[in-house]
Amino acid sequence: MLCNTHYEVVKEAGKGFLEFHLTKRDKSDWDISWSDGPLGINQLKEMNFNQRTNHLPGIYNLAKKNMLGRHLMKIKKLLPDDYNFFPQTYMLPHDYREFYEDGISQRYPSTYIVKPEDSCQGKGIFLIKGIDQIKPNDQCVVQKYLTKPHLVDGFKYDLRIYVFVNGINPLRIYVYNDGLARFATEKY
Repeated sequence: MLCNTHYEVVKEAGKGFLEFHLTKRDKSDWDISWSDGPLGINQLKEMNFNQRTNHLPGIYNLAKKNMLGRHLMKIKKLLPDDYNFFPQTYMLPHDYREFYEDGISQRYPSTYIVKPEDSCQGKGIFLIKGIDQIKPNDQCVVQKYLTKPHLVDGFKYDLRIYVFVNGINPLRIYVYNDGLARFATEKY
């Protein structure tokens, strides 16, 4: 089943398998469902044991920056030694008071990275020096900017690793052998 995707490559990939055929959303005889957004709770309830989808229920708790930040900060308070791998994160406007107090307590103004709460591909991200460029009602995620990030030959990078969660009881996760290492085009 193919639902509401604007990616032609997904449609072409589905046609590339001889044993697969594309079907409409209202059909129930499907094995794999692909959609650009999450499936509704009613669709999830109606799924059969053999049916798979490209979205996990509640995935936006991890995929949206504000929700991921909120969850990471909660667990960091419980397990500070185990969750020290990411910078201090504020979800505004909810955490504005903490952000403000942190900012004014600095002897020298900190640099912060400001991100839209649910954008992607680097859109809308900018740096600020100090706290005066953020208003109390702004909706964004703010993190202390890492001034000494890990570099490879002087370049910033990130890794994309693809996994397939096939079941949660018991937990079955497959990690794809190939991934992506994306490097900046200019030295840091």
